[in-house]
Amino acid sequence: MRNDEIQRLFLLCCRAACCRPAAVLGTCREWRLMMARYAFFLLAMEHGLRQYEAAWWLNRSKNVSFHYRKTSAALLESDAQFRSLVSKVRMSYGSAE
Repeated sequence: MRNDEIQRLFLLCCRAACCRPAAVLGTCREWRLMMARYAFFLLAMEHGLRQYEAAWWLNRSKNVSFHYRKTSAALLESDAQFRSLVSKVRMSYGSAE
């Protein structure tokens, strides 16, 4: 993935979760911000980024990448709101390719 594609994916995740990009990159653990982070992490990995690269884009240490991978996979299986957010971003990202 090129940097502009990663940035576009990140902005789509922020928009779908109704969050400002600066807030998503911050340290707040509000649920909608965390959903945007998890969605970006999951979708970035689906598009070829490695775990540590996706964590780096979120200004997180590579030590959290395992947690993000496990949590985003679990949310995808069990949380309808998260699945909806991921689906919206997939459709938006795919429509411009």
